[in-house]
Amino acid sequence: METLRQRLKEKDETIEKQLQTIKSAQQEKKNSDCRFHEISEHMKVKERKISVLQRKVGCAALDFALSLLAHITFITHLLRHRNKCHLLAVTGSGNHAFV
Repeated sequence: METLRQRLKEKDETIEKQLQTIKSAQQEKKNSDCRFHEISEHMKVKERKISVLQRKVGCAALDFALSLLAHITFITHLLRHRNKCHLLAVTGSGNHAFV
């Protein structure tokens, strides 16, 4: 009878250890799931920030290109006007013939 009690006690201890292992594994899985969720949310925030920055950079590049085009157009206009005035001064008349 004592042998049976001892074996039963050993089996209970084994079951208790297994239950503790299971509980520990479940808690670790819960912690891992929580960390994964946090990292996932963090990545979504980063992706949104990157998207906003890409739009800002794109707008800034477009603004720069338009500004540059306006400056080139203005300088071209000035150069044409200067050449026209130079030709008028060289020819001495309204004739725009090249010399």
